[in-house]
Amino acid sequence: MEINIDVSNIETPLQLHRLLKEKLGFPDFYGNNWAAFWDAITGLVMMPNKLAFVGLDNLEKKLPQDSHIMKAYLVEFYKDHPNWYGSDLKNILVGIDTEKEIREG
Repeated sequence: MEINIDVSNIETPLQLHRLLKEKLGFPDFYGNNWAAFWDAITGLVMMPNKLAFVGLDNLEKKLPQDSHIMKAYLVEFYKDHPNWYGSDLKNILVGIDTEKEIREG
């Protein structure tokens, strides 16, 4: 399964969380915060084999902290589950500089 997420027009953290909820199929009770995001990707939904982002440069300029948290959580999740998704993070998380995220932790 592949999911494409266009974040180029996101202006607020709430918009970002609502988009992630919609695209990743989070439940209605999703809390629209990063703790809830982690809970959702690690236990509430099956994550896609490929997650492609469009417009990350714009998101990083508008919401640098939220962008960093989202990318770090996604890299950590996929890095922790190579048996399910494989270990080639750059082809799983398209649009994210996964090597940079791992280095910067």
